[in-house]
Amino acid sequence: MVALLAASQLPACASSQLTSITHTAAAPPFTEAPAIHFGDQWHYNDGVGSRVWVNSAGRLQLQLGPGIPRMDFPLFVGKRWTETQHHGSAQTSDVSPPRLDIVDLILEHTFEVLAFEPVSTQAGAFDAYRIRWIQLTVGFERSGAAMIVWYSPAVRAVVKRTAVTPTAPRPDLELYEYRLSGDPC
Repeated sequence: MVALLAASQLPACASSQLTSITHTAAAPPFTEAPAIHFGDQWHYNDGVGSRVWVNSAGRLQLQLGPGIPRMDFPLFVGKRWTETQHHGSAQTSDVSPPRLDIVDLILEHTFEVLAFEPVSTQAGAFDAYRIRWIQLTVGFERSGAAMIVWYSPAVRAVVKRTAVTPTAPRPDLELYEYRLSGDPC
């Protein structure tokens, strides 16, 4: 249902660009969640960064940078999932007649793994899952945005994000540097 609502919010040209699912011989049958290690780091072109650190309970924790979605593992071509986030509330007001509304802002994210393919970034070329990400804002104003993200199992992270619609909330993003613990500095 969310995908249908989100697709109806997008320009016709954007939704038609996103419909093909590609199966390639190089695609693994599925990819499990990666192991994370203290010191793993990923740096992106707009100053966004993700890192693994030790929390106050002494456990490893992955901190994703803004605009980098969490993956729902295992990943495989054709997989779909939905995530809902509550972003608090917002006030709206009208002058005539005087009125003040407080609405709950909800983001509905729909993901679909479209392909496993090579993708080039500033950090190099990687085999990655191409994933369509549709974000629908529900609340005081309904709006939708579509993005494509590429997740590379070898890098254990999203390596690229591209806006498909002009309403996408964040600019394009590209990995320019990463370090996985155990890799030489």
